[in-house]
Amino acid sequence: MIVEVVGCSVEDALAIERAGADRIELCAGIIAGGVTPSTGLLRAVKAECSLPVMAMIRPREGGFCYSETEYTTMERELDELVSAGADGVVFGILLADGSIDQPRMEKLRQRALGLPVMCHRAFDVTPNPLDAIDALVDAGIDRVLSSGQASEILAGLPTLRRILDHAADRIAVQPCEGIRAHNVSLVVEALAPRCIHFGPFREALDPTSRLGTEVDYGHHMVVDELAIRAVVDLIRA
Repeated sequence: MIVEVVGCSVEDALAIERAGADRIELCAGIIAGGVTPSTGLLRAVKAECSLPVMAMIRPREGGFCYSETEYTTMERELDELVSAGADGVVFGILLADGSIDQPRMEKLRQRALGLPVMCHRAFDVTPNPLDAIDALVDAGIDRVLSSGQASEILAGLPTLRRILDHAADRIAVQPCEGIRAHNVSLVVEALAPRCIHFGPFREALDPTSRLGTEVDYGHHMVVDELAIRAVVDLIRA
């Protein structure tokens, strides 16, 4: 079973590697749900970390129905990240009614030059997840993230089981959202997935975060290495 973990920095990537995970999904702006990382960040991660890196392509926060200019931005970001050494790409595009924008998904998949392509949790806001699976298969997408359209993995297990059964061997479904040491065994027993995906983050402060002035930029987020290791150890056991 592949353990994939979200990271947003070189430090995150190194922590994920130390904790024993198998693959990284690299993004920026995790507080906003993740957006496209810079090529500089990707190159730095690849230089310091040996794990495969899936790079997110998301031009903005807040939804997944994109204008022509936003879609053009996604094309350019994908081209640059592939050139910078991404081992795969992650994106999701929906129509206004929430269904999969299959033509655009397929075009971006073709631009990935044969690299693995995953649909992110845009999938979990589609009105009919089984139809969405069919559309992703037809677009040639390799993997899809899902919590069973729930805000937390355990609540989504019944729906996720139906999604997995419908997907069969046509596309890999990666359970996600809130997987931790206390529930990973339940997820594995219920679904027997090929891969799990999670991102345990914690708040961190740097020395300039709170200096007592009226200007306060607050905290940033870093991965919780101990939480990752706890999940990895249970799965390996």
